[in-house]
Amino acid sequence: VTGPRLLTFSALAREISAAAGRDVQFIQIPKEDFNQAIIDSGAPAEIAWLLNYLFATVLDGRNAYLSDGVQRELGREPADFRDFAHRIAARVSWNRNEEEDAA
Repeated sequence: VTGPRLLTFSALAREISAAAGRDVQFIQIPKEDFNQAIIDSGAPAEIAWLLNYLFATVLDGRNAYLSDGVQRELGREPADFRDFAHRIAARVSWNRNEEEDAA
């Protein structure tokens, strides 16, 4: 299910940054580092394999396409992520570290 635009993770971070008024970055890590972190976590081999498969297929662009699932299921155009991010940003406090910063 998609919105009306294809967005990369970096583009999503920029949209969240704009909505929240604070810097949010997407930092892509090398697949080998991800794999090592999974192994180091003690995850079973079959879970490590699955997570690495998902890591590869989500980030390599093979699934990047727009779909009409929202229109078909809800009978309306999908909301844009920008609108969603601004709507959520208006409802929540982005000062999660106020107490930590004061210490």
